[in-house]
Amino acid sequence: HICILPLQMIKQIFFLLSLIGYGLISNAQKLPPILQKLVDTKTPVLVFRMDAERIIPFTDLPPNYYSSGQEIIKTKDNLFVLPQGTGRIYQLEQLKSAYSWKRIDSTVFLGYNFNSVAFYLDSTFYSYGGHGFWNTNGNLRVFNLRSREWVAAPLSETVYSSFAFLNDRYYYIDTLQKKLYIKTYPFKHDAGLKENRDSVYGNRIYSLDIKSGKWECLGRSEFATHIIAQTPWGSLTSFKYIINIHENKIYEVNNEVFQNLLALTGTSTKDNIISIAYCIDSTLFIGTQKGRFDSIALSRNDLIDTGMQFYKKENAESFTLPSPKAEWVIIVVLSMLSSFLFWKFRKQKVSPVNKHVDATPVIDSYIETENVVHQNNFRSSRIVNLLDEREKLLLKLLFEHSADERFTSIDEINRVIGVSNRSSEIQKRLRSDIITSINSKLGILHSDKKLVIDKQRSEFDKRSFEYFIQPVHMELAEKVLGVRS
Repeated sequence: HICILPLQMIKQIFFLLSLIGYGLISNAQKLPPILQKLVDTKTPVLVFRMDAERIIPFTDLPPNYYSSGQEIIKTKDNLFVLPQGTGRIYQLEQLKSAYSWKRIDSTVFLGYNFNSVAFYLDSTFYSYGGHGFWNTNGNLRVFNLRSREWVAAPLSETVYSSFAFLNDRYYYIDTLQKKLYIKTYPFKHDAGLKENRDSVYGNRIYSLDIKSGKWECLGRSEFATHIIAQTPWGSLTSFKYIINIHENKIYEVNNEVFQNLLALTGTSTKDNIISIAYCIDSTLFIGTQKGRFDSIALSRNDLIDTGMQFYKKENAESFTLPSPKAEWVIIVVLSMLSSFLFWKFRKQKVSPVNKHVDATPVIDSYIETENVVHQNNFRSSRIVNLLDEREKLLLKLLFEHSADERFTSIDEINRVIGVSNRSSEIQKRLRSDIITSINSKLGILHSDKKLVIDKQRSEFDKRSFEYFIQPVHMELAEKVLGVRS
């Protein structure tokens, strides 16, 4: 027998099926404590994700969307999840014994904003940056509550940034002044270009006025950042430093608090994975969707002023890209100047020596010059003892590889600093801390803007970096290591 269903029943079945991926996504389990704490808090909270584990198990998209990450936004009254690369917004609907996620947007186009930053200001959802479809974009997108779609806000210029690298990324949301602060990185915004013309934006701190859409460059920063949470005094990075963007200062938490924070990252008998982190008032909360939930109270008295600045101010015009015509003018001027200096140098070199000049001062000058050269061959004991043993081991490895014209991989760095068997989270933090420490210590010995230890994206894996010593600093590394050429 053939059963013919009524038309109304068929419509109801299709309606229920349409809810999958576009409506309610149910879960019979209770919320993890780290998320339940957010629900119970009746104030907005800035939430940071540490991994790409899914919160919403949608199944209507290709598998690569499952591991792209899902951002969390906590408003005063509601909790939302925004899957990366989709433009979708899901709102939590919690029942007594279960909860569900209801999709509230009407987004159709996908795949343009992976690794973007989502935030909430003045009852409005925002999304900045991201990459996809062979391009990295610098758009600020605003969610239209009426059309339930995203629209691009007009900005003063296009500033590209990438938040794909957890071990070195920075963004700060100023909810009072309505500003977004970011750190830019040198990379190609267009994957189809042979030459990179966007390196002008590398390692600089920009602020965006959300209301006016105006970008402002604050300066250049070489400080590596791995943001954990946004505290009342600034951004907590690598569990060790607090970056206060308004004061342009870097604070360090005292040793007791630092050890307590390290204990939260895991022990030999405790899960060392952190998925979600946020601050409520002055208390840091971290946890995972698998049930882990820890907290630690922070205080302004726990912070020590390092005396370091997060960024150094510079003239914005000094790094503005010239037009093609201006480039030719600059090349011609520099060529003429070089020719003049070369001619001047040769003229002075071949000038006859005045025979009536007493030779004694020349001899004295020669002896004095010889003494200076002779003294420079000695290495100060302070320079030799500037780095600790682990820093010396890493600098030596990088020096040997750079002298051999090869890069040093992250795995090689992990082995030499002794963290190969630790979690990836701890590896990133310690690796970043040691490299930052070396650059900071050696920075006092040179005036060059280039870091001693620098990095570039791996040709084999664009998500990873390879490290090297800048050629201009190889001689400095020799002195610090005591290497005799």
